[in-house]
Amino acid sequence: PILAALFGVQYQRVSSILTILAICLPIRFLSSAVGAALLSDREARLRVNAILFATLAAVIGNVLLIPRLGVAGAAWSTVIAEALLLIGVWRGVRRSMKEAPHDWAA
Repeated sequence: PILAALFGVQYQRVSSILTILAICLPIRFLSSAVGAALLSDREARLRVNAILFATLAAVIGNVLLIPRLGVAGAAWSTVIAEALLLIGVWRGVRRSMKEAPHDWAA
């Protein structure tokens, strides 16, 4: 109803797609926050690897899901790729902390 009121009835049918994509919002928020720990030159490769992996997953997901689910398949592929990006940057931060332990108490 909100989409129809704001943009017209022709946009009402995309509400299910936007509902799927809304799942990405908290995932992207977390991956951006966690990934911020990987901005130094030394850790940048870990972030880039996570981004490359998520991008590859999105492409594969699109190839597999769009023929079966249409636009909803693209939306679900995006959600999956965002979740994999979060997992990737999380693992990158954990790995970075193991490689160069910090004395947080000092």
